[in-house]
Amino acid sequence: MNKEKSEAQLPDRAEPTLFQSFSFAASCRTYIEHRLIPKNAAFTRRNLGFNELRLVGELLLTNATPPQQTLALRCELNRTTVVHSIDRLEKAGLVKRSPSEKDRRVNMMISLTDNGRRIGTEFLDMVEKFQSEIAFKYFNGDDSVVFRRLLEKGCRDAFEVLL
Repeated sequence: MNKEKSEAQLPDRAEPTLFQSFSFAASCRTYIEHRLIPKNAAFTRRNLGFNELRLVGELLLTNATPPQQTLALRCELNRTTVVHSIDRLEKAGLVKRSPSEKDRRVNMMISLTDNGRRIGTEFLDMVEKFQSEIAFKYFNGDDSVVFRRLLEKGCRDAFEVLL
């Protein structure tokens, strides 16, 4: 009888918890970082990791030439990580730094080279394929779009609180 009473008091776990949603996102990143990126010769030949590819993807998706600090905020990376990653990307010929023509206070604007656009497209295609074939394989209709948006919002809101 006591066992029945204690089981009845347990919270309903039919809906995933926020922690489980964040764990799902972290698992997706880990899978991409440790299983997919190492299999791509273009990425490994240039010694590109998840952070570098994330920056290239962000530049490609936004079609912008932001300063390093803005890029760090958009990708939710600290500025030191972004500086080192941009150094690696520049050395690999994927991005270039240039002074801002509009604002001398801004040190360097970051833009993609043609090779950077090609690598960025390859990375985003790989992520999209992973999402459709593995991560969201069993989602119906627009459920994966809604889930991604909600997860992104939850992560972004949590990130703001943690800063």
